[in-house]
This record gives sequence, structure tokens and C-alpha cells, in this order.
Amino acid sequence: MARVELTPEQRGAVYAAGNVLVRAGAGSGKTEVLAQRFVASQARIKGEELRKGRVAEQRLHGPYSHFYYALILCNILTPQLLWFEKVRRNVAALFLMSLVVNTGMWLERFVIVVISLTRDFMPSAWGRYSPTFWDYSTFIGTIGLFVMLIFLFVRVLPAIAIAEMRELVAEQRPSDEENS
Repeated sequence: MARVELTPEQRGAVYAAGNVLVRAGAGSGKTEVLAQRFVASQARIKGEELRKGRVAEQRLHGPYSHFYYALILCNILTPQLLWFEKVRRNVAALFLMSLVVNTGMWLERFVIVVISLTRDFMPSAWGRYSPTFWDYSTFIGTIGLFVMLIFLFVRVLPAIAIAEMRELVAEQRPSDEENS
């Protein structure tokens, strides 16, 4: 599509602040002026958001800020406990820490998706996220699939301690010699 060159009056209408009433005859470029005004306003809104750090502001002080702070706690602060040898050698603490970090990773994806959709490019699309039946179903289904795959793995490939296998092999060797 060819780029239309605007007249000085049309350019003034496109970049004017506030509301503008466009009155003109047929074929004078009213639609082009309104289309370019809309595009310019959207670019201005997005540019201001990026320039002022609206994305960071949304995460730090927006309606979902508690998720962001929980994300920081789970993914950044909790692993810092690994600096202490006592924590590194405690199996229960490591297991608990792994659960907290996994929760933090889920929160990271939640923050990326939900906060991005909360403040879209068009202000008319702004709104709070509320999960639907399908959101809950997908979440529960992924947990169910993971648990099923873990059980399938344990059933097909059971965990056998190597130390016990060495003991069994050592016990069977003398009996094999006696039988032959």
C-alpha cells in the first residue's frame, strides 16, 4: 500500500493533543487522518510505557505485584541458602528448596503471561486476569500427566540400589561354585 503524503493541516490533526473533530468533504483524506492518528496514539502510548518503565512498574506495584515478589523470593533468595554447607548437606532442606524453586519457575511463566496480557497495546483490552474452567483444567491436567509419567517411569524402570546389588552378587557367587 502506498504511503499517503499528508498536508500540513492533516498532519496537525494527526499529532494534535486532546480530542479533534475532523470535518471535510468526500475524498479529502479523513479516513487516512483518523487511521494515522490512531497509529500515532498507539505508538505514543507504547513508547511512553517503555520509556517510563511501565512494564517494571506494573510488576513492582501493579495488581499482580505479590506474584512478582514471590517469584523473586523463590528463584533468587531461596537458592542463596546453598552457600551454607549445613543446608547443602541436609536432604530434607534440599528437597524443600527444590519445591520452592519449581514453584518460582511456575510463577515466572505466570508473571510473564498474565502481566503482559493485563496491559496490552490497546487500552481498551486492559483488564484483570481471572482464570476460567479451561485454565484450571489445563493446570490440573498437566499435573496429572506429570504424576502419571513419574509412576510409569517407576513401574518400568524401578530404582535399585547399587550397594544392594553388589551384596546380592557377592552372596550368589559362592553358592554358584557349590552347585557346580
